[in-house]
Amino acid sequence: MNSNKKGKSWELEASHLLQEHFGGVFNRVPRSGGMFGGKNIKHAEGQREDVKEIMSGDIICPEDFPFSVEAKNYSSFDFSKLYQGESKILDEWIEQSNSDALLSGKEPLILMKFNYKGAYAVIKRYSDKNDADRISLFGDYNLYKNKYIIISIKNFLNKIRSL
Repeated sequence: MNSNKKGKSWELEASHLLQEHFGGVFNRVPRSGGMFGGKNIKHAEGQREDVKEIMSGDIICPEDFPFSVEAKNYSSFDFSKLYQGESKILDEWIEQSNSDALLSGKEPLILMKFNYKGAYAVIKRYSDKNDADRISLFGDYNLYKNKYIIISIKNFLNKIRSL
């Protein structure tokens, strides 16, 4: 399966996971966030606020859902880089997710899936809206750069209602 199809497949799967868990309607963004995501943020200039909110990220979420969702599906991931405090690829995803979240007025969320390694969520340790430390919500997590919590998607979905 080529990487484009693999990415679309995960975006669709992640949409269904979120929809099953939270209700409401979650869909892939047409062109996978290509409209305003990442380096295309300049295309958002002059657009209506609701359009920016809907078209940033990879998944269109219900209006009351607090996150802008970036979905990443890769064959492998060097988890040792997390413990060394430097993962270039994760840093790029965080930068893209933060940019999309800022544009949408929501919190950044990365849903990432790796062949034979599982699926994980990445959220900020502290919300932009308050100073509460989110690690108290999760029993099993990893901290990246002391700013980002990495947890299994299952753990994230079970605890997200507390956010």
